[in-house]
Amino acid sequence: MLGSGWRGGFSKPDQSPGRVGPQGRRARGGGPGRAARRARAWDTSGVVADRVLPLGKLPAALLGRLLGDLAPLPPEVLVGPGIGEDACAIQVEAGVLVAAGDPITLTGADLGRAAVTVNANDVAVTGVRPRWFLATILLPAGTTEADVMRLFADMRRTLTALGAALVGGHT
Repeated sequence: MLGSGWRGGFSKPDQSPGRVGPQGRRARGGGPGRAARRARAWDTSGVVADRVLPLGKLPAALLGRLLGDLAPLPPEVLVGPGIGEDACAIQVEAGVLVAAGDPITLTGADLGRAAVTVNANDVAVTGVRPRWFLATILLPAGTTEADVMRLFADMRRTLTALGAALVGGHT
């Protein structure tokens, strides 16, 4: 979701632009032995190590190391990736563009509404109005055409209520 009109400052006072935030929230879900998956992760020495990571989000310490190894951000990036950061802010010719992208892992009714509102919220908490939405849609086996029609109808209703538009994505 993208928005414009940023006035500076996010709603998280402990976050500063371009820095990795506090060593965030504990990942939900099971640890090794429960809902876990095999993954390869880089330690600080750059050596690839076999680890079992919790299903879902990366542990904050690992994410912090990975983000810390990225190249410096260009000067137009006012707020970049960080632990606990759900949106970024980029200086553009016409002002500041705020962007966010959250996946939806729910099933059931109102998926289109949930996909739009979760992402719109991440933009809105920065103080801007959400205006554009990119949808990434990965359909499970057994999805019917009627399911997809409902999904798009939900997105269309929610985007209309927000005054935002679907501008692209991936299926």
